[in-house]
Amino acid sequence: MPSIKTYATPKDILEGLNVDQEEAVRHDKGPLLIIAGAGTGKTTVITRRIAYIISLKLIAIDSILSGLIKISFSYGGKIGCINFKV
Repeated sequence: MPSIKTYATPKDILEGLNVDQEEAVRHDKGPLLIIAGAGTGKTTVITRRIAYIISLKLIAIDSILSGLIKISFSYGGKIGCINFKV
C-alpha cells in the first residue's frame, strides 16, 4: 500500500503563490499587516502563513487555539492583520 502524505512541507505551502504572497508568508520580523483588494489572496496568505510557521516548528499547533494568533478584518474584508507571538 502506498504511503499517504499527511503533512505539507514549507515548499508545498509556498507552491502556487505569487512573489508578494510568498514574501508575506515567509515574513518573520514582527507583526504583518496585509492590505489588498477583494479577491487578491489575503485569506490564502493568512492560512498558508499559519501552516508555514507550524511546518517550520516556530509555533505549536495548540498555541493557535490558545489565542496567540490574532486575526482581524475590516468591514468588507479589505484589511487583514495577523500577529504571531513566536
